[in-house]
Amino acid sequence: MKLFGLTMLIEILLDKNKNFDEKKINVINSELLNEVFKIGNIINALLSIKLLIFLKIENSKYYKKLECNVLIMITNHLEWCLARGLWLYMKTIILKSDILLDEKFKSLWNKKIETLRKKYYKIESKSINNKLKLKIFGKIALVKPNCNPEYISGERLRPAIGVTVANKLIDDKLSALEFCQIVTGENDPDKARNTMRVVRLRLRELVGEEEIKNSETEPIILNEELMQVDIFDFYKYLKLARKGLKKKSFYLSVHNFKLALEIAIKGVPFSGLYDDFFESIREEIENSIRNTAITLIGLLMKEHDYENAEIISKNTLQILSNDEEITDLLEKCFDVQGKKTAINKIRLNLFNSY
Repeated sequence: MKLFGLTMLIEILLDKNKNFDEKKINVINSELLNEVFKIGNIINALLSIKLLIFLKIENSKYYKKLECNVLIMITNHLEWCLARGLWLYMKTIILKSDILLDEKFKSLWNKKIETLRKKYYKIESKSINNKLKLKIFGKIALVKPNCNPEYISGERLRPAIGVTVANKLIDDKLSALEFCQIVTGENDPDKARNTMRVVRLRLRELVGEEEIKNSETEPIILNEELMQVDIFDFYKYLKLARKGLKKKSFYLSVHNFKLALEIAIKGVPFSGLYDDFFESIREEIENSIRNTAITLIGLLMKEHDYENAEIISKNTLQILSNDEEITDLLEKCFDVQGKKTAINKIRLNLFNSY
């Protein structure tokens, strides 16, 4: 049974004007239970909860058949989220299933959620707040703990940071000479190496000795244990989103792609750097965002999760403004939800952009 079949099942079970074969209904119930007990899909859990609430409100006889399994189903999904630290989704499940749960159950799980939330923020603050942060999306900047951003504008320093970060992202790594030539703009090998020595020295003064972790004769490598680089985080979340799609961990893909978009929305990556080397990486980032967004939005709309489809569409359009296919998907999403004013606004914005 596909997930949207759960929503269709509501209409079947609540239609008092039709008589259905009891054997057929029992088959539907068994299929429903198979869906209910599938762990690892948050949408599945929320649709199952939605169905159970409908049946309980209507005092349906079919709810009585499922009632003994409700707490088991919800507990299983909560345990799955707990093991993965997904406290936000645990909170959503508790809130959505409020009418199905007793106060003791809610109190127990709310305490677990709060403990997990505090643990999460404690780990995040320890691992991130004390690190030197390097911003690549938007204006390139260094952010030292408890300090304002320090924007990098040097003729050699900004390319040095850009090439250092970009070299980590590409599969075919730059040689030491290629690295020097792109940073310095010098074709002569000796001039490029000599200029690079000065640039490397200035970079160490800027970010610190320990933040640069390799020798003078190699391309610069940042010490990621001491530095947090936003574009590295972006690629990490994007990779997790794609991995989730391959493993059919659908909602984890949605979660990680949202995190990737939150980073990319900050601005164009490698701002102020116009070498073909950087242009190709920018193009690759845009294509990755676009392809992943189209896949996820399509899947979300098939599952009737228009709220998340709308969020991803809007956030993607902040990065890829006026992308026709993403715009069409957002318009369809609004249309299904009856948001006619929002559709007219999209069309007006597109008209003004030409």
